[in-house]
Amino acid sequence: MKLSGVPVLFLPGNAGSYKQARSLGSVALRKAEKNIDNKIHLDFFTIDFNEELVALYGGSLKRQTHFVHECIKVILKLYKGQASPPNSIAIIGHSMGGIIARALFLLPKFNPNIINLIITQATPHQGPVLPLDSYITDFYRSVNNYWMDHAVELQNVTVLSIGGGFRDYQVRSGLTVLPCPADDLNKLSLVVRYTCATDFVILLTIAFHIVS
Repeated sequence: MKLSGVPVLFLPGNAGSYKQARSLGSVALRKAEKNIDNKIHLDFFTIDFNEELVALYGGSLKRQTHFVHECIKVILKLYKGQASPPNSIAIIGHSMGGIIARALFLLPKFNPNIINLIITQATPHQGPVLPLDSYITDFYRSVNNYWMDHAVELQNVTVLSIGGGFRDYQVRSGLTVLPCPADDLNKLSLVVRYTCATDFVILLTIAFHIVS
C-alpha cells in the first residue's frame, strides 16, 4: 500500500458505523480531483467499533480509547517508507467519537504530538446526553478536567466542535460547546443553522483549509 497524503482518522459515535467514512472519502476525492495543482490530499482511515452503544454504557469508552491509540500508531507506520513521513494525524469524530479523540491525551503512554487537529460533529463535550451510569460521568469529568488543567500544553492542538443546531434532536447545541479557557484561540465551537446532507462537505472543506 503506497500512501502519500495527510492521514485522517474518522471515529464513529454511539451506534455509529465505520461506513460513514465513505461519504468523507468521496467528498475528499472530488475535492482533490478539482484541485489537481494542490499537492495535498487526504488519506482516510476509520475504525469499526461494532456499533457499540457507548452513549448508554460508559464502560466501553476507555477500551475504545486504548484501541484508537493502537490504531493511530499502526496508521503512522504505514507511511514509514516515505522520504518525509507524517508524524501526526487529524481526527474527525462524530458524536461520542469526538470525546474519545480528546480522551486519548489522558493515556499514560500517549504522545500528544501525534494529533494536531480534531474536528467533531454533534459531540456532547460538556457532558453526556443521558448520564445513565457512573462510568460515563467519571469519564467525562476526567477528560474535561484534564483539558482545562493542561490548557497551556494543549494550545498547539486545534479543536473544532460543530453542533447540529435546532434540528439535532439528540444532542442539543449547548452540549457541543468545548470546555476551554476563553483565550484559547485554537479551540472553537460553532453551531450550523441547518442540519443537512452537506455536513460532511463542511467538515472536509474545513479540514482542507487547515492542512493546506
